[in-house]
Amino acid sequence: MKYIKFLFTVVLITSFQVYVSAQDYKDSKVVEGTYNVGKGSTLKLQNQFTSVEVEEWDKNQIQFRADISVETSSKEATEHLMSVVDLKHSQKGDVVTIESGILGKGKSMNTKGKTTFNIKLKIYVPKGTVYDASVKFGNFKVPTLAAGSKTDVQFGSLFVNDVKSNSKISVKFGGLEINRIEQPNVELEFASEKSIVKTISGDANINIRYSNAAIDVNNITGGNISVAFSKVYFVTNNKLSSNVNIVSKFGSVNNNTSLKFEKTEKDKYSQTAEFNHTTNSSKSIKTKSEFSTIYIDNSYPVESFFKGKNKKGEASFSAAMTEVHQYFASNEFKEEMNKIKVQANEVLADLKEAFAASSVSIKEFKATEEKTAEAKEKAAKAKIEAKIAADAAKAKLDSLKMQENY
Repeated sequence: MKYIKFLFTVVLITSFQVYVSAQDYKDSKVVEGTYNVGKGSTLKLQNQFTSVEVEEWDKNQIQFRADISVETSSKEATEHLMSVVDLKHSQKGDVVTIESGILGKGKSMNTKGKTTFNIKLKIYVPKGTVYDASVKFGNFKVPTLAAGSKTDVQFGSLFVNDVKSNSKISVKFGGLEINRIEQPNVELEFASEKSIVKTISGDANINIRYSNAAIDVNNITGGNISVAFSKVYFVTNNKLSSNVNIVSKFGSVNNNTSLKFEKTEKDKYSQTAEFNHTTNSSKSIKTKSEFSTIYIDNSYPVESFFKGKNKKGEASFSAAMTEVHQYFASNEFKEEMNKIKVQANEVLADLKEAFAASSVSIKEFKATEEKTAEAKEKAAKAKIEAKIAADAAKAKLDSLKMQENY
């Protein structure tokens, strides 16, 4: 966790600068290009320490411009840094690849004194462009993620107006703001910035860990939501499109709406409870929540909600573990354990009785088996004796017949 705090302190800033000491030497360069593409082209992004902003236009072209600036405390260091921080681009068919960051092959950023660099990338794409994007230590702002897009943002925030179906989104150590999304497949972990997903439609697959977030659940028709070590707002206008099932373990569910949720206690040891809201739909939003707090509310939370200590999951985990320890030390837990001991002793007594009965049955079976064997032996002997007697009688009869013949 100390390592994470260090990264957030040193690296995740809007100009993506690394400070060591004072300086006087600056340099900059521009890298730009244009590629002709067809409908449904793909833009592949591999960007580090780069702020990426995309706009859409009606041309069948992908055009970009990168402004790169460096600043160090010596002329030699500035020249070296300019050779290391760069942008590369290429095209293969309708796939355009743009890579930026520390790209100097076999080179390092080892410079003495102050070291600062900044990459701003602006891209224009046709509508319907599919993205295969990885952005680390920078923000990614894009109007639309076309169907089938894949986006991975780390140590930065993702801003999207519209996400089409079958797209995958992963954001870690940053923030997430989506206005509209179809059939969301979203993973949010260790959110440090505002994280809101609005106007969700279709079935949802959403995983939230160690984050404070808010999602609009009105038009979700089904699917699964997983929440762990987090605080999450389920925002609704009281007109849900499907049933809602929430299973909360070591956490809580706070309903601040007029919707009715039926609560069922499941397990006291893990503080597991189930909350159900029923509609006319045959489908359900199934939510599994662990060590988390879920708020069902008619409005989005205030900005400060996203900036709390819980933003890295620390506070939620600590609070949850405190609850666990308090429960284990409580009289309620001791009483439940005593009940379990009594039940266990009863089961043990039943087992002993059953074992004793089975032992008697085994002895009886063995005795019967021995008697049966003895009877079989006697029958065999009787059979042999009868055969001997029959043979003797036959021999005597044959002897009498021979005497008559003489």
